[in-house]
Amino acid sequence: MELRIDDKPKQAPVEKSLLTSREIEYLSLVALGYQNNEIALILSVTTSTVRKTLESIFRKLDAKTRTHAVTIAFLNNLLNRSILDKINYKFNLI
Repeated sequence: MELRIDDKPKQAPVEKSLLTSREIEYLSLVALGYQNNEIALILSVTTSTVRKTLESIFRKLDAKTRTHAVTIAFLNNLLNRSILDKINYKFNLI
């Protein structure tokens, strides 16, 4: 039996209230290409806090990787260009 793209299980839509505004900040920084140690510096937290928060986000989104989490967030409009621009401005990243 051949597996077609149409046969892949579809991911259920994600509710917009699933992530807190702080979790959106973390995920936005991941989307912008920052690593855990850089995110920790930007948000004034420990790398352990970043790791645990990202693990929580991955569970909530049912994501396997950082890239998967960001993709899910964009597909469900939890992240968009405007949000990333606001994060850049808020944390003086530009």
